[in-house]
Amino acid sequence: MSAIPEVKFDGYYNHEQITDFLKTAETAAGDLMNVRSLAQTPEGRDIWLATLADPSTGPPEDKPAYHVQANVHAHEVGGTSAVLHLLRSLLTSPEARELLADLTFYAVPRINPDGAEYALSTLSEIRSRAEIDEKINGIIPQDLNGDGMILNMRWEDRTGPLV
Repeated sequence: MSAIPEVKFDGYYNHEQITDFLKTAETAAGDLMNVRSLAQTPEGRDIWLATLADPSTGPPEDKPAYHVQANVHAHEVGGTSAVLHLLRSLLTSPEARELLADLTFYAVPRINPDGAEYALSTLSEIRSRAEIDEKINGIIPQDLNGDGMILNMRWEDRTGPLV
């Protein structure tokens, strides 16, 4: 049986390192932890969900639960380490591990793997979403008032009270 991995705090995790951490922890934790993919990103990366609960006291879905997630926006990679630390604590600390008898923890260490990989590999500015949202009041990156600059501004919404 392998040990629950230590969490590194001297750098940020890339997607492969997160996957390795979760798979190693899952193997070491036995039936206390289950890891599955919630979805695949447009670039083909898995969005991992770790479920932690003690099955000897009932199935995870029958217990009150906590949901934690990190790295919603591309540059928010520090939260991933916090979620991995939480997982490790729940599996190794006797006091924390007692919680698994009564509660379920659902943890998504990185909700935006594509954006994070870009941010980590290029150290460039990035938004979590690059496509244009064409709906009313959507983000439209264009010169809306003809002054030659793209800035933040509001325009009248024909279907609502705001300007």
